[in-house]
Amino acid sequence: MAGELLVNGQQIPVTIFVGKNKYGDDKLVSFQVREKVTKHEDQHLNRQRAGHDKQVDGYKAQITLHMADFGLMQALMDQQAQRDALQPIDPISVVFGMKTRDGAPPKAMSLINLVTEFKFDASARNKRVTLDLDCDADDLVPVVK
Repeated sequence: MAGELLVNGQQIPVTIFVGKNKYGDDKLVSFQVREKVTKHEDQHLNRQRAGHDKQVDGYKAQITLHMADFGLMQALMDQQAQRDALQPIDPISVVFGMKTRDGAPPKAMSLINLVTEFKFDASARNKRVTLDLDCDADDLVPVVK
């Protein structure tokens, strides 16, 4: 539609929750979400082309944050320690919003039941230290106010 004001990164707040603690909403560098799918292709007789379908198996998220301390990294390590000790684990979720430029109230989505793999990156003296998260989530749901 002509005249629409497109959204840029400053209108996408992202917060990572580990248990009841929140992280990253002001240090986020990049954030991506995509579906994890199984694609099906049916080759039926008497048809000119194959039939296609997909099944959503979950969601992947890639998150990069600048680090000011070890808070989030320690929380992820504590969660792994809970898992190793066969104790109940602090759930991880990611809530992200979009502030549109049309005056409408912000909308938000949540990735729930995440498992994460992290990478600490201090690769150069003149670069900010980052924490990269590779996440798998069970579901992506709207946050209702």
